[in-house]
Amino acid sequence: MNSNDDNNDKISIDHFSIIYDKFIQNVSDFNNKQQQMNAKIAHEIKNPLTIIRSMLQLIEKSVPAVAKAPYWHSVFNELDYVNQLLNSLTNFCRSTYINKEVVNINSFMKDIKSSFQSYATEQSKYISLKLPFNDILIEADPIKLKQALSNLIKNAFEATDTDALISIICTSDNSNLTIRIKDTGKGIEADKVKTIFEPFVSYNPQGTGLGLSIVKNIIKEHNGKIQVESIYGSGTTFTISLPLQMPSSYNFTEIINS
Repeated sequence: MNSNDDNNDKISIDHFSIIYDKFIQNVSDFNNKQQQMNAKIAHEIKNPLTIIRSMLQLIEKSVPAVAKAPYWHSVFNELDYVNQLLNSLTNFCRSTYINKEVVNINSFMKDIKSSFQSYATEQSKYISLKLPFNDILIEADPIKLKQALSNLIKNAFEATDTDALISIICTSDNSNLTIRIKDTGKGIEADKVKTIFEPFVSYNPQGTGLGLSIVKNIIKEHNGKIQVESIYGSGTTFTISLPLQMPSSYNFTEIINS
């Protein structure tokens, strides 16, 4: 092969690379615009719902007897559910927008554990946190990452009975931080595990089916991965892997509520 062939090959590869990068950018722009549109639609729907609810409250205040009418309170319940669904949809659309900063995972996880401490005590449950001894630093959006982890921890509490233990275990190697959230609850049936991260799929009658989809989006935008393992009747473990900003070691300290 002569130098002209080599140059032609290089030009072809460079040309393909430019086209591919442009294609990826166009797809990303389209997805962003679609999510912005969905968030705007959700916002526009919420406004009349708020007005309808306020008008119903005024009617009830003016005519107290109406509160005894069949299905009156069901109307409020359904309005609240639609509002909850729209809030979840808005969060789902915004879950791809993140602002990264350097986060000390040790301090960050202690704060999250502390925020659930009183909740655990009220429910007669336990929450434990195990961390590497040395500080772990990652680049993350602290608000979005807390939203994702809090969602998983809250789900763990809801899936467990009295005296249950929710364990949060953080480990690291030279390139990744791993966060495991493990519960001793009822577990998830094998056929349901496959679809658990899909939007609008919920096996909780009170759920909207967007919580775990939001979690997955947030982790994905952090260049991370999330997996779930569950044994029906024994418990569930969610495992999150995030890239480290710098390596950390494996010396552990453990914090557990009494």
